[in-house]
Amino acid sequence: MPMIPTGFKIYQVAGSGNAFLVFDCEKCKERNIKNYTVYGGASVTYHAFNSSDRKENLQESARAAAKANIERNDQDNYEKINILHDYSGITNQIACKKCGQIQTWSTLKKWSKHKLFPLWAICFGLLSFFFALSILMPFFVDITLNLRYFIVSFINLALLVVLLVIWLRYRAKQKKKVAEISNPSYPVPIYVNAQNYEAVFGSFKRTGIEGTEEYSNRA
Repeated sequence: MPMIPTGFKIYQVAGSGNAFLVFDCEKCKERNIKNYTVYGGASVTYHAFNSSDRKENLQESARAAAKANIERNDQDNYEKINILHDYSGITNQIACKKCGQIQTWSTLKKWSKHKLFPLWAICFGLLSFFFALSILMPFFVDITLNLRYFIVSFINLALLVVLLVIWLRYRAKQKKKVAEISNPSYPVPIYVNAQNYEAVFGSFKRTGIEGTEEYSNRA
């Protein structure tokens, strides 16, 4: 179905800021400096009949919002990595340029107790159901006629147990990694941005912000 032109346009702004991760390799102790890009963006909508001044003001507000978004993300990274030592926001595994060792802190993912609680409840409920079904079924049904239900129940129970064991092993590994980087002697990374760049390196340079616009079918 073709889009009906309404005259509305979306002005989208995308930008980025430069930062760095400085760390000593946990294996060979080599000093590494990795570029770290901070992204941010914003958008505004205006009509084709709006005045040039109105469009320019909206575009300028979008650019300002994008810049503020970049700075906010940059500050969040600084606080998480340098103060809270929370490296879960680092999505890519980071290796040493000399020995290729994947740094433990770059492989951590954040676990939320609130998100894990439903998983525990569901697994416990299903395990209890299939266990009770397997134990109580012989007292209420003919085993010969309902053998397939026993087979299905035990298979599901086995699968749930296997999945639970895998999950517990993975969580145990994550906890072990957290314990490793919590050791005071562990070489933790340093997030270097405009706030502490001068103390570490020197001058700080940010990339520019560019905007694009496209038609929207908003009424």
